[in-house]
Amino acid sequence: IQCDTAAGVGAGHKAQVSVGGQDSNLSPNELSYAPPTLNAAASRDSPGTDFDTAGGEVVTLSGTDFGATGSGASVTGTYGRDGVDFTATGCVVTVDHTEMECTTIAGIGAGLEWTLTVAAQASTSAPVVAGDTAIAYQLPVITDVVASPGQPTSGGGQVTITGAYFGPLGDHSAMWPLYSLLSNADPLSFTADTCVVTQADSGIVCD
Repeated sequence: IQCDTAAGVGAGHKAQVSVGGQDSNLSPNELSYAPPTLNAAASRDSPGTDFDTAGGEVVTLSGTDFGATGSGASVTGTYGRDGVDFTATGCVVTVDHTEMECTTIAGIGAGLEWTLTVAAQASTSAPVVAGDTAIAYQLPVITDVVASPGQPTSGGGQVTITGAYFGPLGDHSAMWPLYSLLSNADPLSFTADTCVVTQADSGIVCD
């Protein structure tokens, strides 16, 4: 028998035929659809711009083998330096097999590559131009720095920084080693030991 496949997604499918109202056993070998391939990622509403560190913005992801809209298949999207640091929300196929939308969460960083998983099959990336499948959050902006005068030369003094796009609360230095305060007094520069976001997106305290 030779059959044409129906639209579908996933791997590990067993074949079964029905002849004259009688069903065969399940095939010993399995059939698989192609995993998704990601070609590009960009802001849906403002293409070419970076994303707010607070999250909540829609990313349009284009490629092939995403499955059909409304198929009911499990669809997830993650992104980060290794493709898995952040898990997007609300991922859904919007154009049959070729386009998907996901919503960013609060985060930081640049060069964040995407990994899509459709029916338990993870994507591969085939960018036309290097970086097409990566996104970035907005660069941090400093509006004020407050520190007591006469900081000890041994370090350990505290500096409070206010601004924008600092990312979610917490110490992100384990994941992002460059999350630091660099004081620049030419020809010398110094990197703070510890910086913690104390007010989401707008306040950092460094030692």
